[in-house]
Amino acid sequence: MIARLRPAAPPVLFELGDELVATSPGPGSATGQPFNEMQLRDVILDAELGLVDGEDEDRYGLFFRQTGEERYVACTINGGGQLALGIVDGGPPLVVADARLNGEVQFQMGVGVTNRLTIVACGPVAAVMVNGVAVTGALLDSRYLTGRAGALLVHTSSKPQARLAVRWAQARAIVA
Repeated sequence: MIARLRPAAPPVLFELGDELVATSPGPGSATGQPFNEMQLRDVILDAELGLVDGEDEDRYGLFFRQTGEERYVACTINGGGQLALGIVDGGPPLVVADARLNGEVQFQMGVGVTNRLTIVACGPVAAVMVNGVAVTGALLDSRYLTGRAGALLVHTSSKPQARLAVRWAQARAIVA
């Protein structure tokens, strides 16, 4: 009998132990909550998250490869299913890829629901999956190869408060 070796699972770099909640200070704000201080490079970020208060136009998601307060890459979704992958570098975000989430993704629309957002960031490439379905990706410039990761809430509605809940998050290393 020949024994088959199973490849080892990628190492878990961190796992969120408790639910993380981010509350915006008011309309027109972006609120980021880092998962920890780790500098991540080639990783799979995986999170189950959603708006628990706000409006459909408010955006929620993950930031990654943050090297400064105003320098990071972010992937956000609104309650209506519009996804954007963008770069922030001291000013408004530059959207480098976007997608409208259709029925194949089984995206849960609205406020009070959760969806799974997965970002595979390897070298200069970032690929995005929602609820296990590949949606979009982009080639990033060399300033965005490593950095912190966390949850992001962009309060775009006029409602006085918006809140994001991350029910689960994990980062796994990409190993050769």
